[in-house]
Amino acid sequence: MKASFGAPGRVFFIDYDRQFHGNRFCDRVEPNPNDAETWFFTYGANQAAIGDFLDSIPQVQEVLSGHSNRTMSYATLLQVIAEAAGDNKEKRDILVDLTRVFHPKLAGHRIIERRLRNVVTATRARPPPLIVAPVVDAKA
Repeated sequence: MKASFGAPGRVFFIDYDRQFHGNRFCDRVEPNPNDAETWFFTYGANQAAIGDFLDSIPQVQEVLSGHSNRTMSYATLLQVIAEAAGDNKEKRDILVDLTRVFHPKLAGHRIIERRLRNVVTATRARPPPLIVAPVVDAKA
């Protein structure tokens, strides 16, 4: 990457870490999934409920225990959890929490987009088109 810096079609590392300072759930005294100033998803469900549910799934316990040579991809893990949840809404909500935790919320994505546009503008490259996708609440 360093060798390509300055060349046509160059690659840039865009560091937006400073913009997130104070807005991670680990920056809060009491993490709150509904806090507008927290720009990352945290566990919405009770963490004990998540642990209890995962403990009830033998395939997950086999892999997480470390006492098995078996491995499982993240996609397979989510499929196993989905099958175990069945139609139980509370357990399906746990699955949603597990798939989005640590990912930025809309406010975080806006910061990343702003930093990207600043770099593109500063390098006089043609900016990408702005496409705004509708926000869908996964728990709705």
